Amino acid sequence: VALHLACQSLRSGDCHLALVGGVNLIFTPESTIATHVTGRILFVEDDPAVRHSTTFALEHAGFIVEAFESGVDAMARVRSDGLSFDVALVDSVMPAMTGRELILALRMHAPTLPILLCSGGDIESDDALGAARPDDFLAKPYRLAELSARIATLMKTDRSSRVRASRPPSRG
Repeated sequence: VALHLACQSLRSGDCHLALVGGVNLIFTPESTIATHVTGRILFVEDDPAVRHSTTFALEHAGFIVEAFESGVDAMARVRSDGLSFDVALVDSVMPAMTGRELILALRMHAPTLPILLCSGGDIESDDALGAARPDDFLAKPYRLAELSARIATLMKTDRSSRVRASRPPSRG
């Protein structure tokens, strides 16, 4: 309800900035009105408030979102049809399966899937992440406009280069 009222206030011009919930997503008029993109997102976030508000906002921006509470649940979906997603949006700190573990599993089952890692803390160095390195990183709290832009950029990346990079070099 609060998210809906915030969007209405922004659209009508009653305010220029709206903060909702735990300040994991910040709305401005530009981000709620002008970011209509399309694509399928695999969204994994253990915090219900963040999961619901971000899903709502991304759907409002034109994305089709399948949201999961855990990496285990998300991987079950990916194993059944992993190629149906355009981007994975993954929280870094989750119980049962961390964001890093989920990225490794996604790389095994859907190697061409672009991955955006979101975290309220610092990301490890690229060297420490190794094969679990995401394609992009976004710190929380994030603005919907920035989140949508990052997702759109990842959707435009050449997936064939990612497949080539994931294969070991041929010996010949």
